[in-house]
Amino acid sequence: MEKKQAEKEMDYRIGKIVLATMLSEGLLSIEEYDSAREHLMNKLKPLIGSLEPPHGE
Repeated sequence: MEKKQAEKEMDYRIGKIVLATMLSEGLLSIEEYDSAREHLMNKLKPLIGSLEPPHGE
């Protein structure tokens, strides 16, 4: 994996952690979480992250 792609993957993972924390604290609904996660995926295009099922199930 190239350095730039690895950085995108890390940015996606950090963003996902922030979103999951906000969801668990009741600051986001599941719909908002899904929408924000999809936005992250579309913006960053993480190779590994794109293989994950919704909600990290």
